[in-house]
Amino acid sequence: MKNQILLVWAIIGFTLVPPAALAHRAYDFGGSDTGSDTTSGTRSGTTSGARTASSQSAQMPNPKVIAWALAAEITMGSMLQAMGSDKAASMLQQSAGMARALNVSLPALPNRTGNQKQDIVACVHYILHDLAGVAGSVSKRYGVSTGAAFDLSSKANLIQFLYAPGGKTSLAMAMFVQREAPTAGLPASIYRPFTDAVAHGASSEQFQAALERFDGNGVEYLQAHGGGSGNAMVSYHHQNHAVVRKHIAAQPQKPVDPEAAEFQSQFGGYFKSK
Repeated sequence: MKNQILLVWAIIGFTLVPPAALAHRAYDFGGSDTGSDTTSGTRSGTTSGARTASSQSAQMPNPKVIAWALAAEITMGSMLQAMGSDKAASMLQQSAGMARALNVSLPALPNRTGNQKQDIVACVHYILHDLAGVAGSVSKRYGVSTGAAFDLSSKANLIQFLYAPGGKTSLAMAMFVQREAPTAGLPASIYRPFTDAVAHGASSEQFQAALERFDGNGVEYLQAHGGGSGNAMVSYHHQNHAVVRKHIAAQPQKPVDPEAAEFQSQFGGYFKSK
């Protein structure tokens, strides 16, 4: 019941604040536990009998949509912080709010050293190792499919920071997406255009377009087929992430070579078949 209360407030927050405004400031999705519980008691006392079970269900947010959005937000936000981008702070604040809405904890980000290469490598480890623990927590609370949606969204959004046309790392990450997408409940029509683009060595511009379609179509599909509310979150997801992706694409070449033997040795195992 507590998880449902927190999720309801997550969507209420999106409804009250226009998505365009959310792209520029943080919103407290979950609020304090005390506030959420107190509000729950008041609302149940004043609306008892006024809603049918079906209407209550329709107003419940879809946790899989929040998990997908959270994974994209924390992955891009943490990588942008490692790169020294001024867009990182607002995304990390949004991530914290989404995590409260799901009632899961995000691990502390690695400390920045000022050496961008070291910071990016540490962040890649954070995303692949530490966020896997978040996916596990989401799975325990909401089911394996929702945990898979978190993991899938995180890995897919990491690729854009490491993508090289025809690169082994890019291909391995795309094959991971292709293997795991069905577990998250996504059909081939959603993920294959993206994984095929990577497999065929798409240009950086073509890759970015394919990723944006996959991310957007994925969150829309999960919302449409998962029940509950969440359209405001989907709208925010589209608007904010489109802006962020353009910012990422405009960044200078990253100081990390994902095809280097050192990188392959450290991270290659994360994308092998389970």
